[in-house]
Amino acid sequence: MVSIEQLATTLQEAAGPGIARKDLIAAVRERHPKASKKDIVRAAFEAHWRVVFSFIHATQDSVPCERSQRSRIIISSSSVLAVN
Repeated sequence: MVSIEQLATTLQEAAGPGIARKDLIAAVRERHPKASKKDIVRAAFEAHWRVVFSFIHATQDSVPCERSQRSRIIISSSSVLAVN
């Protein structure tokens, strides 16, 4: 069975402007024929959070921001667990 991380990487490689959802699923299934639609959807969320967190990481040092001490994001390896 293919991992969600591998599917997310494939999604990021196959995604582009104007690509239809069905075409994206078909592209993933070409490389991973045993992947279920459910796993591909989970991988899409994983790929989305990768982009979000890489953007946050890239801009965190360059953009000054003020945070309250109570505000923090708890992050696991694949998703946001809680925002306080």
